Amino acid sequence: MESYASNAIKDGLYKNTLIVIPYTIGSKKYSKKLKQKLLKQYENHSNKVDFLLFEKEDYKLFLYTNSEIDKKIQKIITDDKKDFLIIFKSTDVNYTYQGLRSVHYEVSGIDVASKKEIWKAKLHAKSGLGPETLVKKTARIIYQKLEYDRIYN
Repeated sequence: MESYASNAIKDGLYKNTLIVIPYTIGSKKYSKKLKQKLLKQYENHSNKVDFLLFEKEDYKLFLYTNSEIDKKIQKIITDDKKDFLIIFKSTDVNYTYQGLRSVHYEVSGIDVASKKEIWKAKLHAKSGLGPETLVKKTARIIYQKLEYDRIYN
């Protein structure tokens, strides 16, 4: 996993995070498990973390338009006084007959107060041992990288 951390990072001062994970029909189950595994990573941490998962489609017929999702994100940020926003963007998902084989994400971290992207990462996770191992590995890698890059202390 490669990442870029801005000098604007407040060295572990982020205490209230919203993680947004859009998914497609094929990655819904994986995304929900990723949420569960990330919650487990945050269990013994002082940070408060909430998630917003939503179905993202490439065509026009879907429940939420982009502006409706943006409004929902903004409402959560405002109502719960979020200070950090993490957005996952799936760039590639590979399947085999056994299920999900690998995922590629671009992950962005945004300081809510300044509305600036201060952290960015590219993640490629793969596993020959099945989707459960893949989702555990993905959650662990992301959380460790956020700690290493001083997002959380």
